[in-house]
Amino acid sequence: MEVKNLLKKFDFSDKEVDVYLAMLQLGPAVASDIAKGAGINRSTTYVILEMLSNRKVVTSSERRGVKMYNPLSPDQLAKHFASVAKQYSELADEAKRILPKLKIETRKEEAMPKISFFQGDQGIKSVYEDALGSLETIRTFATGEQSLKAKTNYQEVLAKKNIKVRLLSSAKGDLQATEGKGSSVLYGLAPEISVYDNKIVFVSAKDKSALIIENEEFAKALKRAFDASWADKKNPGTSPALGRA
Repeated sequence: MEVKNLLKKFDFSDKEVDVYLAMLQLGPAVASDIAKGAGINRSTTYVILEMLSNRKVVTSSERRGVKMYNPLSPDQLAKHFASVAKQYSELADEAKRILPKLKIETRKEEAMPKISFFQGDQGIKSVYEDALGSLETIRTFATGEQSLKAKTNYQEVLAKKNIKVRLLSSAKGDLQATEGKGSSVLYGLAPEISVYDNKIVFVSAKDKSALIIENEEFAKALKRAFDASWADKKNPGTSPALGRA
C-alpha cells in the first residue's frame, strides 16, 4: 500500500500502478502475461504500457519477433522521479520569470476595446436591454426626432430600476437638455449615442443596426464631453464637475 500511495502521488492511475507492480513481479514479459498478472484485459494493458513507456517508466525490446516490456527497477524509478522533480523545479523557476510578462500582456489585451455589432429589431432590443444594467446615469446624444413609438414599457422599466437618463438632443435645431428616469430617451430617437459604465452605444433606428464599444478610456472621454455640454446648457458660464453623475 505504501508503494501504491507513492506512485499515485506521481499521478499514476490505479491501473498504471497495477501494471507496474505486476511487471516488477514478472520481469521482462509480453503484454498478455502482464495483463494476467495485473488482472486487466489485454487491450487496456496495451494502452497503459504505451502510457508508461511515454513516461519512461517502462522500456520495450523485441526477442525473436515478440515485443517484451521491462519496468524500471525501484532504484531506477527513484532516480527517474528525482529527475522529473528537478525538471518541474526548473519549470517553476522559468514560470516565475515569464508569468509577470504574461500578466502585462494580459492587461494590454484587456485594455483593447471590445466591439459588438447588432442588427435588426431584436438586435436593437438587446442593446437597450443591456442599458438596464447600468450602474450610473445614462448619457445620451440624439439628433433625430422622437417617434410616437417611444412611449414603450422600456422607459417604465428604466424608471422602476431608478436609472436616470440625461439627454442632449438637437432634433429641433437647437440643443435641448432634458433629464429624468427613463422619460423621452433612447428608444425611438434616431440616430443616438449613449454612454454608461465603460460602454459607448451607437444606435441607428433607420438602418436597424447598433454598435457597443466597451472601453473604459473611451467611455470616460465621452462622458467628459457630454458633461461639459450638459453643464454649459444647464448653467451657462459654469464649470461642470466632470464624470460625477
